Amino acid sequence: LTFHMVQHEVVTMLAVPALLLGAPATPVLRGMPRWLRQGIVRPVAGSGLGRGLYQGLTSPGIAAVAFIATVWAWHLVPGWYDAALRQPALHAFQHATFAAAATLFWWNIIEAPPHRPRLEPMPRILYLVVVGAAKDGAAALIVFASTPLYQEYAHVARIVDWSTLRDQQIGGLVMWVPSTLLMLAVAGAVFLGWYAAQERADLGR
Repeated sequence: LTFHMVQHEVVTMLAVPALLLGAPATPVLRGMPRWLRQGIVRPVAGSGLGRGLYQGLTSPGIAAVAFIATVWAWHLVPGWYDAALRQPALHAFQHATFAAAATLFWWNIIEAPPHRPRLEPMPRILYLVVVGAAKDGAAALIVFASTPLYQEYAHVARIVDWSTLRDQQIGGLVMWVPSTLLMLAVAGAVFLGWYAAQERADLGR
C-alpha cells in the first residue's frame, strides 16, 4: 500500500499540476488536425452546451466535490480499493478518475496563460485549505484504523518487512503529509503573488 500511495500522490499532486503548469491547451489545439480543430472542437467549444458544460465542470464547488469524493470513495468505500487491485481494467479506471479529478482541482489553482483561475487569490487559498483538510481526513482514517482496510495486501509479497497494518499506517502518512506540505507551499506562493501584485499596484498610484 505504501508504494501504491506514492503512485497515487505522484499522479494527483505532482504530475497533473506539472502538466497544467506547462500550459498545454495552446500547443494541444495547434497540434490537432485542422478537420478536428475546425470541424469539432470549435463548434462544440462555441456552443451554449459546450460553454455551460465547461463552466460547470470547472467551477470551484464541482471541482472540490469531485476531487474529495474521488479520494474518499476509492480509499474508504468498502471493497472498492480491493476490487481495483484485482481487476486491471478497473485499476486503470481508478487512476484515470484520480487524474481527472485532480485536473479539475488544480485547474482552479494554477495560472498558466492564457488560462486564469476563476478564483481570486484569497478564495483560492481558502479552497486549497478546505480541499486539503478533506483529503487529510481520509488519510487520517487510514492511518488510525485499528484493522487493515484492504484485504488484498495481506496476500502480496513483502518488499519491506512491515505488517499489513504498519504498511497501511505508513501509506496513509504518505497520502497525508507530503500533500499537506505541498498545498501549504502553494497557498504561500499564491499569497506572495497576490502581495507582490498589491505592492506593484500601490507603487503605480
